[in-house]
Amino acid sequence: MGVRRVEELHAWQLAHAFKREVYAVVRASADASGDFRFRGQLFEAASSGESNVEEGFHRYGAGEMLLFLSYARASIAEARGRLKDGVDRGYYGTADAERALALGARAAGAIAALQRSLRPFYHQRKSLKARTRSTGHGPRKPPG
Repeated sequence: MGVRRVEELHAWQLAHAFKREVYAVVRASADASGDFRFRGQLFEAASSGESNVEEGFHRYGAGEMLLFLSYARASIAEARGRLKDGVDRGYYGTADAERALALGARAAGAIAALQRSLRPFYHQRKSLKARTRSTGHGPRKPPG
């Protein structure tokens, strides 16, 4: 039995946990919360990881899902970089960001694993299309 809801995906669960932990780190720091541009960019990047996994799940076909999963990984990488920047800015300590950074790394790894699991389906469909085009034995139009 396959996955029926996006919330069942381990990649989505970790991306969601990462987003929530990022929110907690920023909200616990008056300096980080008060820097509206920093907070907005970090929140946007953290939430994009989760939302891109979800959007990919609801797309048609492995190719589109792979594309959105690559966006999700990039967003998580961006958010992790911005979290580290918050440490550099003195908004919070390394220990404060540690759990969020670890969750981000786990989320990125789970997304990469999901991508690896989808690639055979993408290549299978792609090669089927190529064979259909080259042989001309694709689906036929109904007469009339």
